[in-house]
Amino acid sequence: MIKEFTRPTLVEKRQAIGALAGCPIVMRKAIENFEENFEDINLPEPNDWLANNFEHGQTFEQFKIYANIPTPKKNKFYIQPYDTKITKNLLQILKDYSSCFFPGVNFIVRKPVDITKLDIEFREDSGFFQYSSGNILKKMHKIAPLDRFAMIGITNEDMYHGEYSNFVFGLANVINKTGIFSFARYYQEFYGLPPDENLVVLRAVKVMIHEMCHMFGLLHCIYFKCIMNGSNHIDETDQKRLYLCPVCLRKLHLCLGFNPVERYYAIASKCEEIGGYFINDADWYRSKAKIIENNLPKTIEKKIPKAKK
Repeated sequence: MIKEFTRPTLVEKRQAIGALAGCPIVMRKAIENFEENFEDINLPEPNDWLANNFEHGQTFEQFKIYANIPTPKKNKFYIQPYDTKITKNLLQILKDYSSCFFPGVNFIVRKPVDITKLDIEFREDSGFFQYSSGNILKKMHKIAPLDRFAMIGITNEDMYHGEYSNFVFGLANVINKTGIFSFARYYQEFYGLPPDENLVVLRAVKVMIHEMCHMFGLLHCIYFKCIMNGSNHIDETDQKRLYLCPVCLRKLHLCLGFNPVERYYAIASKCEEIGGYFINDADWYRSKAKIIENNLPKTIEKKIPKAKK
């Protein structure tokens, strides 16, 4: 029986973020006053992730032990399409958004491979043809370039993991730093609804960023609404925020050392460029960047470029 989930207390959230002594001032201002700037995680419904999976949570101090940090010789993050039908436009959006979300990482899109021509385990479940996500990861690890920091695969084919799972949106191997995720259940047509391509893009970005964060060592988040919250179904994916909470933001900052305001403005600009469902997230990023700037001591010279509107 799964232990009933309860929201972390204010004290537990502060403990998860960790002591801020020695933290760069701009980063500290991005985290301070988190109770005003970040939302509490939802209490799970019966079919939600936290109602069916017990999560301990991962504090910043715990993360420091397992953090995967790119090096100058290994900072390439390869995106491997396992589907020749994925459009160049979508691949470009995924690459560009990732570059903004993970500053300093070199993202490279590899030549598409037809997954149907590979020797991958598959099954038919409830009328759906599905490939084994674990088997795909094993194949990917064998072809992964030696200069990689990490590698992630994408496909339109439905996937499963283990004989008892109905399906998975994505799967990551933190040790090998490989991941795979599927677009199959992002399409509204899968649910008998009219097509919505912009919604497919939003869902694809959410799940890809989530899986990529796993490569850096981030586990699922239980502290706030966050892109690192677990997801059991498409409605839960749609409810996810497109940003990292204070705990997870600090974890990624440890790996990449970015200026959070520069990063926020860059992501805001990219969201505005994509448009559609991304506009709300653009407003969130821009407003939070301004809050940080306004809280910086006046003695700190601000040379942070603003994204063009």
